[in-house]
Amino acid sequence: MKAQPGNMGIAEGMSLVFITTSSTIFLAAWSLAIDRTTTASWMMPLINTCTGLLTLCLLLYVLSVTSTDLYDACQLLVGTTATRLIVLYYIGIYFLDATLLLRQFAENTLLTALPELPFEIAIGWYTIIAVILSYIGIEATLRAGYIIMPLIILASFTVLTMLLPQYEILYLAPWRGPGLDKVLASGVMSSGINIGILIPAFLASSFQNTKTVKYSVLYALGLSCLVKTATLAAFIAAFGTGSAREKVLPFYELSRLVYINRYIQRIESLVIIVWAVAGILNITVLVYAGIYLLARLFNLPTLKPLILPVLLLISALAMIPEEITSVITLHTKLHFGLYNIGTMLIPFALFVMALIHAFKQKNSKKQPSCQ
Repeated sequence: MKAQPGNMGIAEGMSLVFITTSSTIFLAAWSLAIDRTTTASWMMPLINTCTGLLTLCLLLYVLSVTSTDLYDACQLLVGTTATRLIVLYYIGIYFLDATLLLRQFAENTLLTALPELPFEIAIGWYTIIAVILSYIGIEATLRAGYIIMPLIILASFTVLTMLLPQYEILYLAPWRGPGLDKVLASGVMSSGINIGILIPAFLASSFQNTKTVKYSVLYALGLSCLVKTATLAAFIAAFGTGSAREKVLPFYELSRLVYINRYIQRIESLVIIVWAVAGILNITVLVYAGIYLLARLFNLPTLKPLILPVLLLISALAMIPEEITSVITLHTKLHFGLYNIGTMLIPFALFVMALIHAFKQKNSKKQPSCQ
């Protein structure tokens, strides 16, 4: 599972960012967002995408100043000790996010498709597929994700289009929700949901150049924002905020409303396949990112020996919570709290250090050398 320097292009980068930022639309996180921002919940993806683009600009400047990937940039700008602390933080949140996603996707599979399947077997199957994909390699996994990405977008907009007669536009009023100030604050605080946009910066040496990182993140964030915004607006227009709060899985509930005729029904079974694949790819990418940083931290020559034990540990941790409600609540709190350190504070701090570094370099060049 070793990434080859310079082999990944825009397709792989788009797949990486889109999968890690859009798969939450298949989970319960956005249902809980309605409690915060009511009828204006559809604005939250727009706002946290804007903060994600700001983070991208900060990271691109850091990479341009240091001409390295984000790991080496941290070592150059803040030193070895601080770099280790930063990398340990990202390793922790990537593994934690993979654990919470594994539990939620496995649990949702039981709730919607296979209620008689033992919970441990569902976790086991997700883990086995993630292990296989990890051993195949990150580039192959991301290329598979690039094939799945149009299917996710097509499935999303097909469902939303079929539901046009059932929308009640007045459910979206008042469009400002509880107030634009609260909506803006909630949107900014939910920026942690885009924690995956940091991964291309850490893997910058595996991409063709910095422009590849720039455009892959830019395009993928835009598509992800479009899917999440349209789905949330449709969810509120179809159910209203009162009923929407009671729904656990927004996209699944929307797909259940689709009715073509009495011979073509229950298309949500097709949607379940799409979200299961998206979930597995998301888990695999997060695990790879954590293992990659772990290998960089300890100067390990290869990543493969870490794959099986890490995924076994993650699957064991995913089975610890007794019920899914605590997992969903914890995941939401992390999106609005701990993850924001990695999506906003650390990139901003590195940007400031990069400015200081560039200023020092500029001054050193102006000073005449003494002979």
